[in-house]
Amino acid sequence: MVDRLTGKPLHLDISDLPMKKGIITNRNKFILGPSGSGKSFFTNHMVRQYPNAAHILISGGAGKVIFPETIKDCIVIPQSATFEMQDKIFAYKVVDGKAQSTEIKILATNDGKTYVVEAGLNTGDVIVAEGAALLRNGTSINTAQESKEGAL
Repeated sequence: MVDRLTGKPLHLDISDLPMKKGIITNRNKFILGPSGSGKSFFTNHMVRQYPNAAHILISGGAGKVIFPETIKDCIVIPQSATFEMQDKIFAYKVVDGKAQSTEIKILATNDGKTYVVEAGLNTGDVIVAEGAALLRNGTSINTAQESKEGAL
């Protein structure tokens, strides 16, 4: 976008300040307007503001922009440690040497390999890391810590 009188480029991205101050770590854009209102022109201008040194995004092309997000002090578990039942996600905690299924709440976005747990597990909980779909409540579990201690 340019100033109509001077022809000087205008900087329209008002979400840069919170990013620079570290208040937020990601952002979404929503562009709404009737046909012929300049949505494509504005979008092209906005995309040019992001670094594209490898020229992955080209004019007229489409791409998926993923903004990395850093989450501190969280519990991350492998997806292989979970199972789904009736649109809910569960993990098995080891309680007194036995598997106990526990519903967990996860962030909506993930990397395809792990989940960030929002609720249902606490720091220090021992979980079954693999094969959760094959277990049942009450199955006896030998943890890796117990196996190592027994081997010594």
